[in-house]
Amino acid sequence: MMLKLRAKMDRQDVAVRDWSDASVVFRAWIEKNGYGASNLARGAGDILDMGKKVAHVSFNGRVWAANGKEII
Repeated sequence: MMLKLRAKMDRQDVAVRDWSDASVVFRAWIEKNGYGASNLARGAGDILDMGKKVAHVSFNGRVWAANGKEII
């Protein structure tokens, strides 16, 4: 599975291996930039598979499926 993590503030998508990797990468990006939840643009934390949103990483690093169920 090839996933992309959307980091809207940087206007770039980052390749991630899996849900856990997406969580770690997103939290590291937030910490590195000193962002608070209010700094994140709409769509930041979205996880895409072939351009389609399949999940989302919330500010606290939890990963949610597109249907709203917690993955990790």
